[in-house]
Amino acid sequence: MAAGNLYVSFSGESATPETNVLALSCADGSTLGPALKGSPPFKELRGLALAPNGQLLGVTCVKKDSLVFGFAPDKSGFAWDFCGLNIANTVSPGLFHPYGIAFADDHTLFISSQNSNVVTRFVFKAQGAPGAACQYDVTAPETAKYLDKFATKHHPFYAGTWVASATGIPIGGDAPPGVPPDDGGLTFDDGSNNKNNKKHSVRGILIVGGTLYVADEAKDRVAMYELASGKYLGKIEKTGGNAPETRLSKPVGLALAPDGRIFIGSPGNQSIFAYTPSTSSLAWVATDTTALEEVSGLAFGPATLYTASRKTMAVYTFTPDAAQAGGGTFTQFNTSAFTDSPEYLLYVPAR
Repeated sequence: MAAGNLYVSFSGESATPETNVLALSCADGSTLGPALKGSPPFKELRGLALAPNGQLLGVTCVKKDSLVFGFAPDKSGFAWDFCGLNIANTVSPGLFHPYGIAFADDHTLFISSQNSNVVTRFVFKAQGAPGAACQYDVTAPETAKYLDKFATKHHPFYAGTWVASATGIPIGGDAPPGVPPDDGGLTFDDGSNNKNNKKHSVRGILIVGGTLYVADEAKDRVAMYELASGKYLGKIEKTGGNAPETRLSKPVGLALAPDGRIFIGSPGNQSIFAYTPSTSSLAWVATDTTALEEVSGLAFGPATLYTASRKTMAVYTFTPDAAQAGGGTFTQFNTSAFTDSPEYLLYVPAR
């Protein structure tokens, strides 16, 4: 069986920025080439997702160009033809500096945005002609019913808000209401209260069954919500001692393993954890001060975990050691050096 391809988006913030998504062959880690064809503004690409109809969706996080694009597979086996703009940031102020993107089974689309610190939901409307961008209801995206009790007459939530921020952040107008963290509000740290002056906000999102998982980076947790209603269900966290295996720290990337576990990147202590939904248990998987330094994207192939390090500008594969808790080996996967920091990873099976 063919190995498929791994798609890598980049920060766009290095001295030699990468302005496209690169496709890597999962057979040998070689770079196949730039993956996205066409001429929309590709600067600072982030989240990537494969839509139920086979299209590839990508988001750009440049603040004035927070956009969602659609791409259809071309004949090369790895590249994608631009087929249109799916969603523009004029739909909702909440779509601002987006990061994560995820689909529900009914094509409903969820996007996390770092600067508004919310997750926005868009309902699928129509597939359109072959090769055309999918259409979403962008006239008045519905806000989660769960948030009604926190809304006020003069300060509503941004259109389409499904998961709110604990602190309402004004984007070109009045701030929306804040939702307490214990009720599911996402914590926002503007950098003024930490030693590195680094902003921490919502990051990766993942949908498994009827649950939406959201990396609440500033709160050192992954928050869980009922997909249909936006109701807060609880949190995944580990707040023991200072050793890496005892603390989930600044989670960013989320990935679903073939066995149903949810892998969580913990860049605050160069670690990875795995959550088992059936038992609500969180286990330490590995720590590596090189491969997991500033770990961002995570993705699974059929039997391989891929991780991306912003610090080392590389993608790694992980081979666990079943005989030793926290044991295993990270091996650099990309055979050609990157000139920019990898952000997001997406595995796509061979066409």
